[in-house]
Amino acid sequence: MSQQPSETTAPPPSNLPAVIAPQPTRGPSQQLGDLPLDELQSIADEFGLVSRDYKDKTALVSAVHERRQLIASLDKAALIDVLHWAGRQPMAGASAEQLAIEVVQIKSMRFLGLSERGLRVLALLRGCDLTGDESRDQLVDALKSLEGFFSKMRRKTRGWLGKRVQKMMGDETTALPESTGPAQPRLAVGESKPRQQALKEEIEESGLFSGIANRVKRQADSYVNQKLDEIEARIDRKLDEIDRRLAEWRDKEIANRIRILKITLWASVIVAIVSLIYSYITVEVRQWPSNRNRPAPSTMRTSLTEPVNTTVSTARTIATRTNPSFER
Repeated sequence: MSQQPSETTAPPPSNLPAVIAPQPTRGPSQQLGDLPLDELQSIADEFGLVSRDYKDKTALVSAVHERRQLIASLDKAALIDVLHWAGRQPMAGASAEQLAIEVVQIKSMRFLGLSERGLRVLALLRGCDLTGDESRDQLVDALKSLEGFFSKMRRKTRGWLGKRVQKMMGDETTALPESTGPAQPRLAVGESKPRQQALKEEIEESGLFSGIANRVKRQADSYVNQKLDEIEARIDRKLDEIDRRLAEWRDKEIANRIRILKITLWASVIVAIVSLIYSYITVEVRQWPSNRNRPAPSTMRTSLTEPVNTTVSTARTIATRTNPSFER
């Protein structure tokens, strides 16, 4: 008979399903669809879309999702080329989406100096329909065809005003002061540097007050960055000098300690030699009185009969002392 268990297990609840279905993941479109309309329109404007052109929220969500897919397929180096052409410094470690948001804010229609790959990326972000085999002139024509008549007139007006302001202010007022620090390192092969935009181009792109404010801000940022580089170079020089001095002090300290060890070693050797000499002299001085009282050995020659005579005389002397009648 088998032993029954002491504890009984409770039966599973009857309301559990036979198979637990996994929770469905939410896609990007569903996440955008949950956003409020005003926030969704703000995201669309950041990506270069015109939110008022879309009638309902679903179409706007679909357009934003397609624009994100387009940005993900763009070349990051081409986006950096566009920013350098516009005189803007990209942020270190920026993603393609962040670079694209900055590129969308560029409104300049002067494409001189822009690489072909940058021109193609700019055309895609501005909404041009491209097939992929367009030439540079065709890309420029496609970009200019997107500009309306009134937009072109406003741009020409701002350009004329910017030309007058630049002539009135002069080129020397917009130039950076010469650097007093070390020379800047050369750029690597294939690396570009942000182009310095003229004041006329900035006013033509952003307007009078915005253009002047942007120029002042960029000049101030450039000046601050230049001074920070100089301060960093000075700090590096000071740290190198401190390291050099510490190395010299360390070498001197090691040399002094080695010299002290040598002196200590020689002093120990000299003390040992003096102690050995002192011990030797002490032993010799103690043995000197006993050696002085010891009789010197006889150097006189004796015959073969002398021991016999000496023995007889000695015996006679002893007998006389013991028995005085013996002498008689």
